[in-house]
Amino acid sequence: MKQRATLHKIATALAVAVLAWSICTHEADAAGLQTTADFQVSAVVALRCSFAVTSVSFGAGTYVSGSPTDVDAVGAFIVDCTKGANSDLRLGQGLYPGAGSTDANPVRRMGSGTNRLVYQLYEDSSYTTVWDNQPKGVKPGHIYPVTLSVYARIPAGQTVVPGDYKDTVVATIWF
Repeated sequence: MKQRATLHKIATALAVAVLAWSICTHEADAAGLQTTADFQVSAVVALRCSFAVTSVSFGAGTYVSGSPTDVDAVGAFIVDCTKGANSDLRLGQGLYPGAGSTDANPVRRMGSGTNRLVYQLYEDSSYTTVWDNQPKGVKPGHIYPVTLSVYARIPAGQTVVPGDYKDTVVATIWF
């Protein structure tokens, strides 16, 4: 009996709750009442930079041992950063740095076995600013993506044996 009375009380309470909700909903709709709630929408735009490299190739047979003239070539970095980012691209010394080579004053050499051929990488087409591995400070104002040329030169007058000379330089972008 006690259980039946408890079930009856629960059923009655549910019926009253449903009726009250129905009346409140109906009255709110009829009266044109409303309520509001705020919610947040957010996104985080990450600062990022990436780049692609067009390798530097002096070509086959372009340097003859003891050549009286420099041999030049051009490569490129295509840098793409988040809008508003600033970047600083630095180049390492390569796999075969020469005597006295430093990040600030790299002496770059290509290798063919134990033989070496000196070359240099420059930031400018006049071949005056060596592209080093030192902080220069980020360079603002780029509209990305941007293509940065790398100018390469094998200086004249080197006496080397024939061979397939290569080097690998690490490029790092700071942003």
